Amino acid sequence: MYQHTIHPRRLKYKAHKFMGFACACGGVLFVFMNMINRWNVPVGVTMIPFGLSVFYFAMLHFHGVTVCVSSNDITESWMGKKTRYLVADISEPSIVRLNESFHRVQFELQDGTTAQIRTDEPEELLTAIEHVLRRISM
Repeated sequence: MYQHTIHPRRLKYKAHKFMGFACACGGVLFVFMNMINRWNVPVGVTMIPFGLSVFYFAMLHFHGVTVCVSSNDITESWMGKKTRYLVADISEPSIVRLNESFHRVQFELQDGTTAQIRTDEPEELLTAIEHVLRRISM
């Protein structure tokens, strides 16, 4: 019904890409210098920059937060962790503004706890949650 991914800030994304390429280039430099016998660096050490470049490129995919609202539940996925809330347990959704670019949609759960979901589209997420809640109450 509703799905949105908050992409990382462009600067952080660019920084991780730059670091990934820089580490890969460092690994190529180590291998090249070993091939022409300029440096006597152990093979394990030459693999460190390649490992770091894999790490930086892998981090590009984990910065985003994905929120999915379906007819049964609301799921928030971030860094491989999923948090699931049943729609039947939700009441009183509202928007909490933390600053100009960072918002949360907050709601009460049936057990009395308060849950919050990060978003950069608070109005759209709140509308989707309210729409699903109206469908259940019919």
